Amino acid sequence: AIDRVNRLDFIYIALYGGCLLAFSLVCYRLTGQRVYLLAAALAVGIMAADVLENVQLLAITRDLGARPIDDRLTRLRLFTWLKWGGLALWFLIMRFYFQRAGRFGRFVGWVSVFPLLLGIAAFARPGLMSELFALSIGLLFLLLTVYSWRARHSQLSPADNSFSMGDL
Repeated sequence: AIDRVNRLDFIYIALYGGCLLAFSLVCYRLTGQRVYLLAAALAVGIMAADVLENVQLLAITRDLGARPIDDRLTRLRLFTWLKWGGLALWFLIMRFYFQRAGRFGRFVGWVSVFPLLLGIAAFARPGLMSELFALSIGLLFLLLTVYSWRARHSQLSPADNSFSMGDL
């Protein structure tokens, strides 16, 4: 049953990763700002880390009881943090777009800081902080979905969504 869920997760990876990639590319098309190409590349990296995470999970269940899994657990931790850390970074990069995207966009931009802060706390003190970190990423996916549906019906001005190094 665990293997079945991990295999089905490959479909989810393609769906959420495709959403992040497409959103990044649309932001680049609207603004011409290359930082969104970085976000697009990061989306591909997040998907790769998630695929590698699932490969480790499948290998662990295959080898459980047959051979030591310490190395696989070490790689699993690495790929898991690359995925979740990448998601926190993706939302942080996209914050610059949201800051200039109306009141709701500014709210999304404000919330996009939480995964970074909670991710640092979760890395230092796993447990509750890890759960809050995951919830903050889930909340941002929900807000990204709502924003995308709302933005479909309005025209965004590329000039209003520009990014400069001064924004850092």
